[in-house]
Amino acid sequence: MRLHEEKGADFIPQFAGRLLPAFPRLHLLIGGVGPLAQGLQEQIGAAEYNGRVHWVGWDNEAPVFLSACDFFWSLSREESFPQTLVEASAMGLPWIAPDVGGVSDLRQTGAAGLLFQRLNLREAAEKAADLLQQLGPLTERARQAVAPVCAQYALAKMVERVYGVFERFSGRV
Repeated sequence: MRLHEEKGADFIPQFAGRLLPAFPRLHLLIGGVGPLAQGLQEQIGAAEYNGRVHWVGWDNEAPVFLSACDFFWSLSREESFPQTLVEASAMGLPWIAPDVGGVSDLRQTGAAGLLFQRLNLREAAEKAADLLQQLGPLTERARQAVAPVCAQYALAKMVERVYGVFERFSGRV
């Protein structure tokens, strides 16, 4: 994750503050780098969540990072193509994310995602709580969606769709 405002990284302290007190065994893993990283680490550190927020920095191996997670969360303000959510879905993880950009398209594959209204941190925390309370069934649904997600977002399939867009706009269709 890029720890930028566009990705909603500035919301992490508020999100953690809403979620961690309600779930005493919950730990949050934050992967990414960016201009907000140091300030976020200081804010989270000052909140004293007893070591329940873990910063892992940047890892080019998304599967390694995601394999340590029970679910994935995104607080993005904007999302044209939800790459991290596709990766989480391909790993069989349920997720929460704002209903922006291509996120709702991903749910059409059967991916186990819960949507919240953009910029609504209260609703984001509520959806995360809902997800945690239904983690077993949502994880099973997420695992069943791995094959359809991988088929829909395979490189050849995506190239075919992009080529189709170019054909339509070039007037050849």
